[in-house]
Amino acid sequence: MRKIGLLIIIGLTACTSVSIPVSDATNYKLADDKPTTNEYLIGDNGYLIGAVLDLTYFNKDSLRTKKITVRKDERQIEIKVNHNNQDVTRSFKYKPVDKELKCKTKTKIGLLPPIVWSAKNDSNSICFDSDDNLIIYHEHGGGLFLVFFPLGGTTTGQMQGTFKLVGN
Repeated sequence: MRKIGLLIIIGLTACTSVSIPVSDATNYKLADDKPTTNEYLIGDNGYLIGAVLDLTYFNKDSLRTKKITVRKDERQIEIKVNHNNQDVTRSFKYKPVDKELKCKTKTKIGLLPPIVWSAKNDSNSICFDSDDNLIIYHEHGGGLFLVFFPLGGTTTGQMQGTFKLVGN
C-alpha cells in the first residue's frame, strides 16, 4: 500500500513540473551560480509573487513596496517582498539547467489522515534575459485521496511573469 501511495505522489510531482516554451528559452541567458543581489519591479505580476511565496490572504494592495529583492548564491535563490508590512522571504535550492535555475518541487501532505489525504506540489523555474530582467515560471496543483486511491486532482496551469531590473 505504501508503494502505491509513493507512486501516486511521485506522479503528481511530475505532473506539476514547469515546462518553459522553447521559443521563450532562446531569449534567456545561460544560468550561472555567480552570487548576485538585485531588486526588480513587480508591475502586474503581484499574483505570481503571491503564488511563488505561498502568501495567504493576498491581494495587490497587500504588497507594501512594488519591488522584490532576489539574492542568488551557489546553492539557493532567495526572494523577499514586503507583504502586509512584514518582510516575507522564501528560499529555494536550485540546480542550473542550461538557461534556467530549476527549483526543487515542494510536496505537502495534509487534510484528515488516515482516511482522506491531500497532496499539493509547487515548482518554480527562474531565468534571466539579456537585460538581466527576472523571469519566473510557476506551476502548482495537487490531488485528493481516499486511503491512497485518487478522488481527483487539479492544476492551476502555469504562470509566467517578467520583472524589470531596478536601475543601479
